[in-house]
Amino acid sequence: MPEELIDVQLPTSSKAAGLLDSATLGLIAALHDNFAPTLANLLAERENRQAELDRGTLPRIESEAAAAPWRIAGIPQDLRDRRLELHLDPNCAELPATSGISTVVVNFDVLLPVAGAALNAHDSLLRLCREPDARLALVFGPRAISSNETALRRNGVPVNAALVDVALFLRHHCESGNGLYLLINQLGSVNEAAFWTALFRFVEARENINPGRIRATLGIESVAAVCAVDAILYELRDYAVALAGDRYAYLRNFARSFRRFPQFLLPDRTMLGGNEHFLRCRGLLLIQTAHRHGASALAPTANYFLAGADSENQLIARMRAEKERHAHDGFDGSGIVDAAITEIVREVIERLMPGQHQQHRLCRDTRVTAADLVQIPKGKITEQGMRANLRIATAALLAWDRGETVLALNGMRETRHSVEFAALQLGQWVRHDTGVLDDGRIIDEALFLDLLADESSKLVSVAGELERAQAQIRNVVLKNSDAAELFPDSA
Repeated sequence: MPEELIDVQLPTSSKAAGLLDSATLGLIAALHDNFAPTLANLLAERENRQAELDRGTLPRIESEAAAAPWRIAGIPQDLRDRRLELHLDPNCAELPATSGISTVVVNFDVLLPVAGAALNAHDSLLRLCREPDARLALVFGPRAISSNETALRRNGVPVNAALVDVALFLRHHCESGNGLYLLINQLGSVNEAAFWTALFRFVEARENINPGRIRATLGIESVAAVCAVDAILYELRDYAVALAGDRYAYLRNFARSFRRFPQFLLPDRTMLGGNEHFLRCRGLLLIQTAHRHGASALAPTANYFLAGADSENQLIARMRAEKERHAHDGFDGSGIVDAAITEIVREVIERLMPGQHQQHRLCRDTRVTAADLVQIPKGKITEQGMRANLRIATAALLAWDRGETVLALNGMRETRHSVEFAALQLGQWVRHDTGVLDDGRIIDEALFLDLLADESSKLVSVAGELERAQAQIRNVVLKNSDAAELFPDSA
């Protein structure tokens, strides 16, 4: 049996152990054997694209995938209304008692990468779907293809985390009779889209899944993917239902893509709320492309917690303005992470989006160029912005060291992407001559170390944790070109 060649390195107490039955391990082995070489090539292609960017070759928007008009295969009834999606903590085992939610999203890609945590979260996901009141459509986001699951090995090689997550989800949910809805995170190119099409067809044939049950929301989270979005959607037209994209995943990729060029330094993250030209143009291009071909376009998720709002409700006001802008632009919906915010967002939806979606808005007058997508917004780099990034990175490493996968800080949910973006910004501000504070001070190593020590002194930690976090941040900011090693030795 092929599954016998999967080496499972999990403690017996692991919640995931019971889910790794012979059929699931067999599917994981089959996916690894059929698609691991393709994944290796796709990751090598990503590095080649980065090398092109490092040489100064900017991306360009590709022409439409096909001259004749075409449309996606169709959107299932329970995914036509996605005006208000609730993004649940993957470790949550029950739905909140609230109404007005259209869809539930459980996305493993936003987790801090604690080893074994994603596997255990599959147990919570399965129990969530078996709740008597679990009537809402569930969209599941596996980890990205750039991650490995070190607890499962095939012939001594860690199995790709995306393959593991897809196998576990499809095997344990295919008997429910419900749609099998996936969120493909960090989709980067047409070749990657072709990989997912081939994988879905392989699983349909092997597991006897009827065509039409597997449907995918496409996470367009890089400049290269935005420029090729029409061709990507065409490649996945038999499965795709929507285009989406996490804001911080996109900002992280943007910062990493142009890390060598001082002219691409971004200002404080508080000045990157989504209304800036390069971010708004990305959204408008997604809307235009999706609606032209019959798909939905989903705005970035609002990562606000009601309990963290200050006395003047500035977070709430910011979120309401953000949702109003999304509706006016033509998005068909977006997400929240706190069910307590439902009524606030629902008011905006009922006022500005009375129908199930806005696919009638074709944005024919929208003209987005590649230059629009790399137009750096005017804004300041401030000491407060540096301190905020240091707090986020340090607090996330402390949480990760304690085995926590979700971080709530100052009324916001911080994800792996937002944390890595914070570290990338710090590194670029320190290394480039254009890294200058608004008060004229140069952002050099000495200033960085002083602020790191001061911000770290305000955090509570046990012996050794803080020192490890500080050392890791110093290593990434002062020595590395990106944030790939911010969370070492993780799946």
